[in-house]
Amino acid sequence: KILDQLHNKYFSIETCPLGLAGKNCDQNCDRKHGLSDRGRTCVCQSAKWTGNDCSIEVKENPNLYPVWEIAICYLFFGINTLTCILCAVWI
Repeated sequence: KILDQLHNKYFSIETCPLGLAGKNCDQNCDRKHGLSDRGRTCVCQSAKWTGNDCSIEVKENPNLYPVWEIAICYLFFGINTLTCILCAVWI
């Protein structure tokens, strides 16, 4: 009995119920996008969600390259294509 009490005091981990987080399990944690961890903080399941309760959707930026970099890539592609066509005509 004493060992059980010591085990419960030092080794058992009290977790929050699903949908709750915080020191006293009094903060919401969106069940669809996050879970409470051992420290009772809400941890989002993916980088697509953020906020204290994982309820804020991060807007996806489909193009992470700046516009000027894309323009240079298309310019080089055009130059290479033109060079290949000119070489093919010359041969």
